[in-house]
Amino acid sequence: MILNEIIANKREELTRLKADFPVKGLIQGLKMRIKQLPPTRDFIKAVKGKGIKIIAEVKAISVLTEEKYFHGHIDYLKDIKDAVSIPVLRKDFIFDEYQIYESRAAGADAILLIAGILEKGEIDLFLDTSHHLGMSCIVEAHDEGELEKALSTKAKLIGINNRDLKTFKTDIKTTLRLASMIPKDKIVVSESGINSYSDVDMLKRKGVHIFLVSESLMRENDIGKKLRELMGNG
Repeated sequence: MILNEIIANKREELTRLKADFPVKGLIQGLKMRIKQLPPTRDFIKAVKGKGIKIIAEVKAISVLTEEKYFHGHIDYLKDIKDAVSIPVLRKDFIFDEYQIYESRAAGADAILLIAGILEKGEIDLFLDTSHHLGMSCIVEAHDEGELEKALSTKAKLIGINNRDLKTFKTDIKTTLRLASMIPKDKIVVSESGINSYSDVDMLKRKGVHIFLVSESLMRENDIGKKLRELMGNG
């Protein structure tokens, strides 16, 4: 399945990097760079509050950094962070503590953690490391088992991915099904498969107000117009 292939490729990339440089030296180098950076921007503050919040170009920007399969790059994160004044989220397949330091050194204010590829202990460790570095985390789930794992951690931001990472098909009913299982003290983010204001409105009626939108924006020539449409201002 494609998810296993992506993770295997990412592990190979990281293994090659660690082979070239001692891991302690890599992380120490990143820590030195991090000390020279300004404080992170408050990601949770940016997406909380009343009204529709789009994680794209309104309250925060989601930056895809996976190279081989999604044509992203870590340098995109650095460039975008320098160009905007709002928080930026690193969206990638993160499974190693080195990647946490790498994210902060590249300017990330928040990162995405995928419950489907991580053990609970790994999520806990990555949350602690991220928070120590001043970053927020969205812990993402796609089904009931992954959601149970995410909720067993200290995560404040819970993402519900409407895209099945095994088949890559999307269905916003995933959010409708899982959102009711999430305690009120958590912040819920619906991700993927959100193509129109009718999708947003349907989820909003179920109490979801934060949406991570990427593909439907990238298809548009006028991204601003599409954002206004998604927010009901079109």
